[in-house]
Amino acid sequence: MSISNKLYIVLFIVSAFGVTAGCGDSLSSKEIRRSEPASAETSPVVADSGSNSAPANTAPANSTSGSGSGEVVTFAQGSTSKSYSRSITPGTTYTYTLKISAGQKLVVNMKQGKTSDALFTVIEPSGNSFVKAVDIVDFDDTVNKTGNYKIIVKAGNANSDYDITFSVTGAGNVAQTIPGMGTGTFTKTVKFNAGRSSADYSGVLSIVRPDVHTYILGAKKGQTMDVSFLRNKGAEISLIGPNGYTIYVQRNDFSLTLPETGNYKIVVETNGTEKLAEYAINFQVV
Repeated sequence: MSISNKLYIVLFIVSAFGVTAGCGDSLSSKEIRRSEPASAETSPVVADSGSNSAPANTAPANSTSGSGSGEVVTFAQGSTSKSYSRSITPGTTYTYTLKISAGQKLVVNMKQGKTSDALFTVIEPSGNSFVKAVDIVDFDDTVNKTGNYKIIVKAGNANSDYDITFSVTGAGNVAQTIPGMGTGTFTKTVKFNAGRSSADYSGVLSIVRPDVHTYILGAKKGQTMDVSFLRNKGAEISLIGPNGYTIYVQRNDFSLTLPETGNYKIVVETNGTEKLAEYAINFQVV
């Protein structure tokens, strides 16, 4: 066989081997491409699992239970105290709100359960904590501000059962109601003549409507205000300070060193004994 024929045979064999190798590569690529859909099918499963990995209800139980909740304390008619029993979990609070008048006495007693570490704090209407009333179990003091007081109970490191009793006593400096107020027949400003420190006024009150006569008298802190009836048949007086607090109710007269500067209201009403209450009244400020 000639050299040229041998070279031709070798080239033919090499070409045939190259075609076979190329077919093998094509199969491998197809096999890889066939496996891709299987990989893609698993992707949604992973994504769904991730989207549901932290549902809302997987938060620790009681993590915020009771936090920020509370109620308004109200007393039954004729009663001055009320008791409650509750259980709170660590990190939570429960708030009791009481409306109290300046001059009234507030008493709060807490009895803790066996494993309880609950404590309470007294918050004044201003939002500040009452002096020496932070994280305590007993409170007994006369308040000097009128408004809503908050007793905030909190748990420490343990589930806490507790019993708590609230008591509010004393009339304070604010009358709860003055019959007939808000339906006044007239309101007058008391004026003194030049060189005088007193003035007299008179009126007649009807029990049917009922009538209310309100006199406004401006005075300064430290001055003495004297108000008395010169003549009276069935009337009574009340005194309201510049801050809106009722200082006296159902009086025939009073003498007071004024606690602050401003306009004081002297309210004259019928005491219910006469259908028509006639009066003459004297106002004096020195």
